Amino acid sequence: MSDRDYHSSTQGHSTQGRPRRSAYAQMRFGDAQPGQETQDAQAYSRSQGGRAYASQHGHTASGRGISGRTASSRGAGARTANGRGAAGRTANGQVVVRRAPKKSRLPLVGLALGVLLIAGVGAFGITQLTGGGTPSSSSGPLTVSDTTQTNQAASSSANTNGTSSTDNADKGQIILTLGGSADTYVAKGEEYIESGCHAFDKTDGNITSQVKTEGSVDASTVGDYKVTYSVTDSQGATASKERTVHVIDNMDKNKDGIPVLMYHYVYTKDDPPKKKDANYLLDTKLEAQLKWLTKNKHYYPSYQELAAYIDGKHSLPRKSVILTFDDGQEGFLKYGIPLLEKYQVPATSFIICNQKKAAQKISDYASEYVSFQSHSYACHQDGHTNIGRGGAIYDKSESQLIKEEKKATELLGTNEAFAYPYGDVSDVAPSALKKAGYLCAFTIHNGRVKKGDDPMQLTRVRMLGESALEGFKAQVLGEDYK
Repeated sequence: MSDRDYHSSTQGHSTQGRPRRSAYAQMRFGDAQPGQETQDAQAYSRSQGGRAYASQHGHTASGRGISGRTASSRGAGARTANGRGAAGRTANGQVVVRRAPKKSRLPLVGLALGVLLIAGVGAFGITQLTGGGTPSSSSGPLTVSDTTQTNQAASSSANTNGTSSTDNADKGQIILTLGGSADTYVAKGEEYIESGCHAFDKTDGNITSQVKTEGSVDASTVGDYKVTYSVTDSQGATASKERTVHVIDNMDKNKDGIPVLMYHYVYTKDDPPKKKDANYLLDTKLEAQLKWLTKNKHYYPSYQELAAYIDGKHSLPRKSVILTFDDGQEGFLKYGIPLLEKYQVPATSFIICNQKKAAQKISDYASEYVSFQSHSYACHQDGHTNIGRGGAIYDKSESQLIKEEKKATELLGTNEAFAYPYGDVSDVAPSALKKAGYLCAFTIHNGRVKKGDDPMQLTRVRMLGESALEGFKAQVLGEDYK
């Protein structure tokens, strides 16, 4: 969390003996008085001709409010009252979960067919798709057949962390989470970026390394292609999920940069925080934002796609946006995730990986639409310096950070993205994260991600709880806002 003083007061981290922060720093980290402005908000306001900042604070010509729909009006695929959907939920009609028979000759038949298939396809050559951190790409025909997904996070034991579950969880339940949008768009002749699929099982924990990827994509030919991900757990339950890849001739390409939205906390009128600051967003406001994104058909790139976009190897649709929520706060998990599921909007939850309940949260709130990524393993706490915001990241050497992030990777089963705790970036942190295998690392500096940016120090667009819907539109649309 970037709200330095608020977090310190709630978790007992003393801030005595440190210089008093300016009004700018106070507003930036959640303890400012109403009416104060951050330099980032001012800069963004000027960049948009004053429209975004004015709209963000509700200064619209119409003065209209937002949708009053609440999280209770959930659609298919949303969580049930006990916080868990049913095994095999099909919010997007693509997930199938079934129980394998105890005894069957099908494995022998399948093995024989598999040998024949490999022999036949081998004559023509097979290019494998891998669904982990390093983007797999091709502008020509790309074929996959029964390929085990190699996750960037290394093949850790399925029972390592994250195996806790709720009392009423279905044994053998598997939840598959696609990287990015289920409908993936590629400009004809450009590289197809394989974004992979995460898998979490209620019994085995993270089983992403066991996911098999099958399909064929020819990025040189316009058309729709299918990529299927499947996995089997230790109990014999299987699950599969499908991605549709659209290779199109005339993509309306993004030229203004990709807004990576930085949220923190979600609450309801019936469950308000004891101390509310700018980081708290009412669930009805979040729903209005998700509803607008869905209605206007926004695209949600994976981190593999974003990394390729930064490198100048891949174009993204003009209406691209990425949603991130820092800290893994209970309000977001309880009230935010059901809304993401209702509107089928993918998002990232940056988890503080050394918290005692980190594994429990990942297990209890595993979702088709939420990717859990690292908010550091042991840096989201006070350090011993007055550098930056005084976070522990400044106390760590490069080798220490690499070692700690390996622990985070073992917990999460992935290392695609990292969010700097408190926004603190030490001199050695970017290189450490790169060596640890991360594709993208995000600060709290305001701005859009553009081609040529340093992937280990990317900017985000901060979401404030008091923002009006028009302000949200301006922040997402950028130069396209009218």
